[in-house]
Order: sequence, then C-alpha cells, then structure tokens
Amino acid sequence: MDTDDSDLIEEITQHRVLHWNYRGYERLPFQLKTFGNHVQEIYMKMNNLKSLPNWIGDLKLVTNLYVSQNQLEFLPEEIREMKSLEVLDVSCNSLSELPTSIGLLPKLKTLLVLNNKLTSFPREMYLLPDIKTINAASNLIVSIEEICLCHTLEELHLDNNLIVSLPRKIVYMPKLKSLTLCRNNLLYLPTLPFITDIDISFDYNPSLNYIPYPLGCQITENSLYSINGEWDLRSFGCFELGWEPTALPNKKLQLPTGEKLVMPLDLKVIKNASSLPSPPSLQELSLGSLYLSIYSHDLHLFRKKDKHSCHMNRRFYMHQAYLKTVANALNRDLKKLLLQGPVSICIGHRCGTPIFSQCVAWVIPKHIAYRLRSSKEEVLSTILFCSHRCSNSFKEYIMSVNPESWEVDMLNSQKQWNLF
Repeated sequence: MDTDDSDLIEEITQHRVLHWNYRGYERLPFQLKTFGNHVQEIYMKMNNLKSLPNWIGDLKLVTNLYVSQNQLEFLPEEIREMKSLEVLDVSCNSLSELPTSIGLLPKLKTLLVLNNKLTSFPREMYLLPDIKTINAASNLIVSIEEICLCHTLEELHLDNNLIVSLPRKIVYMPKLKSLTLCRNNLLYLPTLPFITDIDISFDYNPSLNYIPYPLGCQITENSLYSINGEWDLRSFGCFELGWEPTALPNKKLQLPTGEKLVMPLDLKVIKNASSLPSPPSLQELSLGSLYLSIYSHDLHLFRKKDKHSCHMNRRFYMHQAYLKTVANALNRDLKKLLLQGPVSICIGHRCGTPIFSQCVAWVIPKHIAYRLRSSKEEVLSTILFCSHRCSNSFKEYIMSVNPESWEVDMLNSQKQWNLF
C-alpha cells in the first residue's frame, strides 16, 4: 500500500464528512467502498467525475451527496440503496435523464439538478415521500406532469427551461409555497388560483400576454402597493412579443389591436359575452356532473379592502379509487379530461360549475400598481364563465353590492375579440 492510499484511508476512517472538492478526481475513490461505511456527507464539487460507481448504494449512512460541476452523464440505478440520502446535488453536469429508481429514496428532501440537459422527470418521482425542494433551473425541460404528484413539495424552481404551459394539477399541490418560472416559453398560466398561499415569479416570458383573473387576484392579494383594484405583478419581460401563434392547435382570442391570447388547449368552444347564448354540450354536462360527484370544488371571489381576492378549495367527496373506477369506464379522451380536472371553475355568482371545454370569456385590462416590478402600465386578463347567464349574473351581482368605482370601470372595460 503506497503512502497516498494510506493517507486517503486515514482521511476516510477519521471523518464522517469528506471534503473532496477541487481535487481533480476522475472517479470516486474505491477505498470509500471498503472503509467508508460510516461516512455521512460527501462534497466532491469541481472534480472530473464522469460517472458514479454501482457500489454507491453501499454507502447506507450518507445523508448529503454533493457532486456538482463534474462531467456526469447518468446516475446509476443503485442510487436507490442510499436510504439515508436527504440532499442530492448533481448540478452543472451533463445529465439528460434521472434514473427511475430516484423515487425509491425514502428520505430525500432536496434535489438539485440545475444546469443539466433534462427534458422531463421520471414518472416515479411521485414515490418520494418527503421531497421538499426541487431546483431544475437551466435545463431543457418541457413537461413537469410528474412533479405535480409530489404532494410534499414546497419549492419548485424551473427558471431557464422550455416550458410552454403548466399542468392543471399544479394548482392543487397541497404544500407548494414557491414556484419560479422565469425565462421559459410560457404562453399562458393556470386559469385557477393555487390552493396554497404561493409566491410565483414568471419574469421574461415574452409570449405571455395575459393573466387569468383568479390567479392575478391571488398573486396581488397581499401586496401593499395594490390599490383601487390595481395589480402588483412581477412581470418584467412579459407581454412583449408580437408573436403569431398560428401553428398551435389552441384557440386564440384576437383583439381589434391584433393581439392574440392563446387559450388553454382543451377549451374548444369559447363564446363572447355579446354572442347569442347556446346550451352546453352533453359531454360538458356529463363531465361536470361526474366531477362534482367526486369533488367538492369551490372558487370564491370577494372584495378585500380595495381589491378582489380569489381563493379556491378542493376536496374529495369519494375515495380516490372511485375516481379511477369512474374514469376507467370512459373512453380515452374523456378519461384524460376527467383525471386532469377542469380547465377552470365558473366565477359566476354562486355557480362553481366546472369548465372543461366550453366557456364564455371576458377580456379586460388591469392596471399595474408598482412599475418597478413590471415594464408595462397595463396587462390583459381573462374571466371565464360556464354560460351567458353566469356572465350576466356576475355583472349584476357586482353592481348590486355598492360597487367601487374601479369595479364599475372593470365591468365597463370589456374588450371585444374574435375567435382565431
């Protein structure tokens, strides 16, 4: 045994925390497998690691593994054996995917995968029982469907990716407190508020050119700068791009000024408030009835001082197994719609009808209160109703409860649009 090996073995045996940053290692020292069963934390930032060994799973007591700024192209499936692992930092590598076994880490709380080449997450992510923070900024991520099932997640960082839209399920994540989406390709945001009191940022999404009214009300609810119904939005670099979204299958609302608002994909029939009323389709009625037999889903819009606030609650009437039983009796398209949940909930007075594919839409302008957070003085917003009757009743209700001047202005500022 040479002196270097002896020194390394001595370092391993005498420490529970190994600081091996900047050492130029091309592989994890094999001595760690033999002498490192007691080790709890490993720091190997800025080395030349191209892979982690299969025996990494033998390190049963390691709670923190930091291997950022290496040259890793994959993680071994054996990582699932690291049953004590709480923090995994593989940032600034060349990972194009995560192993499916990552869902089998029972104590993982923090996953740092920023600055890699990920396009999505493995389906097994929902198996993580205690995950709190995921930072996946600066990747190539397009879809985050799998993340929406991580019910313990509190922080989700997705800046600098390729996300065009968010899954509808994201608003129902029960613990989510922070969501960052800056510098993506977002075309629209969820039409519903989150069920949690969330801090959301979406600066520098230039194709994002409107904010759904319930979500805008939630974002600005606790702002000290919002008065007279104005919104306080952090939205630098949004509402900028004069982009022609002609290749998308989504319906678009075209304003007289030429702006096109890209609507959620599943909205197939969108009516103007001034158009002739028509009854909803049998499919829309059936899906709404099924959904309300499974969930209690409430959307509350109310005046709070000098602004509107919007809160949402959803809970099961039935066991989740009943939802799957009902969904399995439907064809594939209807099953998908039911499991994803409605695009929105009617905001009409005392209505609450789920909106899956048909709606009446308003487009209104909203003034921005605090210009240091936004490059625009005004932003467009959409309000969705299940029918013309609810559209009219909403206006009548606002006018019947001693409306503020800004509420009257809002009702009278509806913009005309054509379906594109």
